[in-house]
Amino acid sequence: APARQRLFDEVLAPYAARHPAHFQLGDSAAAVRGVMPALSPRVQAVLSQQLADVVYAADDADVLLSFVAAAQGLDQVLRRTAAEQSDAVEQALEAQVFAAQDAVRDAVLRVYAKTLYQRYRALWVLPSTGHAGLSPFLSVYWATVCNDTAATTDTAAWAQALRGIAQQAPMFFADNARNVCATWGGPRVQKPALAPLQSMDLLFVQAQYDGATPAEGADRLFARLPQARRVSVQGSYQHGVYPYNDSCVDPLVSRHLLGETPTRRETVCNAKPLALDTPPAVKAQHASAYRYPAAAAEPLDGFKRGLIRPQRLPGAPK
Repeated sequence: APARQRLFDEVLAPYAARHPAHFQLGDSAAAVRGVMPALSPRVQAVLSQQLADVVYAADDADVLLSFVAAAQGLDQVLRRTAAEQSDAVEQALEAQVFAAQDAVRDAVLRVYAKTLYQRYRALWVLPSTGHAGLSPFLSVYWATVCNDTAATTDTAAWAQALRGIAQQAPMFFADNARNVCATWGGPRVQKPALAPLQSMDLLFVQAQYDGATPAEGADRLFARLPQARRVSVQGSYQHGVYPYNDSCVDPLVSRHLLGETPTRRETVCNAKPLALDTPPAVKAQHASAYRYPAAAAEPLDGFKRGLIRPQRLPGAPK
């Protein structure tokens, strides 16, 4: 959660501030960062859950910020309409103006606001009272996480830790509230020794602002592997960087996979600009490692999205 908050504060808030007419979240990073705290607490909680699902890919920067904008409209509706009156809320959302100067964006934001409202109803209006269930994806995920490090099973200790996380990461701490490991009853496993890796020519590929694999943890492990090499992408938060469809990351990693280990301990590559920061003419000229960049883009993006949570939203890139 703190890594995701840093990503929002240092990358996404300034990005939104550079395009205030489009995002309508403010013309300074401080103004953008102040939007969520101004929402009602229940809308904040719902938005926090939603943002946790779209924090993995730089291509989703506009989607993430659009959910923040949509939450503003939903908050305005819920301040004047009882949340449990679903028909009234739906009608109010239809009448709500989200983007007065752009009919297409107005429609997209309305869909996002309705998505948030459904989450709101599930969390606050009609919460589930049945048995908790996990999908196959989440079952494997939590079984791994709960074995990965010692889990906090003391609920009081977890509540205290969560308060600390909330101070550090007010926009993203809610994703930590569900401490499934507190009731984990599975096996306790011994981690394999690190020594066998220390002589191997491993290659790390790390985005500076990755919100799922924070740089601090990668730095600690990298420091313990003296024969390893690393490609660092400064300014990026793409989770699962390779393939990056550029002329810096991809050639290095591809050559390594073919047996040519980079000679330098660390190579720094620059992040690709976010969507609205790059004029179309410049975007078309963006350097690529592939002979046919347009043909390569779709399968590479599909592979990359296979590394993150499955998430398809209206208006999100395919």
